[in-house]
Amino acid sequence: MSAWTDQEAITAFVTSDAHIAVMNKYRNRMAGSHFHTWTETQPTHGRPTWDNALDRYETTVDSAS
Repeated sequence: MSAWTDQEAITAFVTSDAHIAVMNKYRNRMAGSHFHTWTETQPTHGRPTWDNALDRYETTVDSAS
């Protein structure tokens, strides 16, 4: 899990040469990965927790079904 200030920051990281090099190296391991993003409108005492992320993920999956 990672936290970013905005979509532009994520895009800058994902398109960086260093990130692309690592992703190319681990392409096969990452093949089944899924990525979910959300905007935290009411920050909860700092960074999100794994429980918070799981709740967000389950909400996203349930609403897509």
